[in-house]
Amino acid sequence: MKKYLLLILFYCISQIGVACNISSSIFVNIERNDKRSNESLFFIRTTIEQHVQLQNIKSDSLTLVLENFHPLGAIIPAYTFPQLQVFEKISQNADYQKINFSFDGTTIIFPTSNENFNIKIVYENYALSFAQHVEAFYLFDYRYDSESWFFTHPNMQIQAVNISVSDDFYFFSNLPETIHNNTFQLNTEVLSDNNISFVVLLKEYYEKMSFSNELNKFDIYFSKEYGISEDSTRFLPIDKSIYWMEENLQTIKTAAIKINKFIPDISRNICIIDGELNTEGMAWGMSISPVAKKDYLILIDVSFWKNKTIVHEMLHCYFPFVPQKEDSAFYLLGESMIEFLAISLSNDTKKAEKIFKENLKNSKRKGYGKVSIFDITDNRMDATTQKGSSVVIYQKTPALIHKFAKKNGGVDKFLGSLSIFYQQVQATEKISFQEFENVLKFQGISGKQWDRFVKKL
Repeated sequence: MKKYLLLILFYCISQIGVACNISSSIFVNIERNDKRSNESLFFIRTTIEQHVQLQNIKSDSLTLVLENFHPLGAIIPAYTFPQLQVFEKISQNADYQKINFSFDGTTIIFPTSNENFNIKIVYENYALSFAQHVEAFYLFDYRYDSESWFFTHPNMQIQAVNISVSDDFYFFSNLPETIHNNTFQLNTEVLSDNNISFVVLLKEYYEKMSFSNELNKFDIYFSKEYGISEDSTRFLPIDKSIYWMEENLQTIKTAAIKINKFIPDISRNICIIDGELNTEGMAWGMSISPVAKKDYLILIDVSFWKNKTIVHEMLHCYFPFVPQKEDSAFYLLGESMIEFLAISLSNDTKKAEKIFKENLKNSKRKGYGKVSIFDITDNRMDATTQKGSSVVIYQKTPALIHKFAKKNGGVDKFLGSLSIFYQQVQATEKISFQEFENVLKFQGISGKQWDRFVKKL
């Protein structure tokens, strides 16, 4: 009896800490979708096979989730993930067999027949966040932090991601990749989370221009305008003015020179893509930081060329480090300081001062005169009223920074202090409000001047 009890005890101890092991390989195929239907109005067809290998499964079912999802996904999951099917392979030599499952738009659950088996999830994907935020049918944005395009589990490890793309598209990813026969094999070893993101463009709707200097290489993809064929059955790309594109190219060249003068010896490869990007009527742009590679990606609405807002997104590529989201200085150092730099570097002194004055007046007129940047917890703007926390982030606070700089030694001296600060950030790959304070005080700002500055922010 004691012998049996010892065996049972030994078995129980041996099972402590044994968790199910789940690995996954993802295969994506992207091709033109010229035969559109009610299910897909997009000009792209994205088909995904997610293979899941399971070991030591102790329950009779397995649950996988979408980490990030659009609220409408739970209401109309058949639209976001049409043709969703799940197949089981119970042994190495067996064929895949279709099995039952449940999917509510955020969670998929299917039965497990034994401890070790393989699952294949097959589906098409049409991201709702993409449909909401991108009007252009020629640009397709699969950013994981916006909306998940594959399923995950806390114990899952992504082993491989292979994305096959037809010659009709340009392809960009946030991960290092190798290319073989139009298939991009992404390096998942550098992943610290599940952020696997990519963007594809229909080539015929883009004009590519490039330039490089000693430190930078830029590839700019200008979207073409489009009309409708005489029989109203298809869109037709229309070339934009070469002079318009060259003018915007010059904006990039000038900004790159000024940024490298502000903080020298930073090398960047940057792809800039424009398109009709807006959320509820508000144009938007963003920079996407790469994982373990040098290529940065910028997505901007076409309107960003008009007011040189592109410079703001360029600066994010040179200074990608931000405080933790919980830090009260998150928006100050992550956005407001970047906007101050963008206006200062892309305009002459007189014009920059005029912009800052108008922005400060506008923020007060909209009722944000007493709202502190340290109390801001989101970044939003109402397209109708032009009100929201973005007014404090991009108008009021940069104007207050400029006002402080002008009163305390001048803007040029302040820019010199900022240059030192960002060089330290670049060296340490960390950014903090305390270090910003230390640099300014070391450059001659008194404790009283600093306190007044912080109070006004």
